[in-house]
Amino acid sequence: MNYKLFILILITLFFFSTSSVLARAALVQNYIDAYSFTFFRLFSGSIVLLIILYIRDKKLNLSLKKTGLVLLCFFYMLLHFHILT
Repeated sequence: MNYKLFILILITLFFFSTSSVLARAALVQNYIDAYSFTFFRLFSGSIVLLIILYIRDKKLNLSLKKTGLVLLCFFYMLLHFHILT
């Protein structure tokens, strides 16, 4: 088994679980509202994904043709999620 991959998976699972616990604590104690939390979570996730793409490919080749429909569908889903909650 590839131990480097195993260690990376363990680190990822640790940070996902830590993020979930911290988010729940912040929402329960009313330190942050649900809308701000969702914005910061999506924003920080997109920044991390851009950093990973840059590290992997050594360039950022973002095209609105390729990602425009995906972004539109994502924001449509996000809008409806907030309307329903």
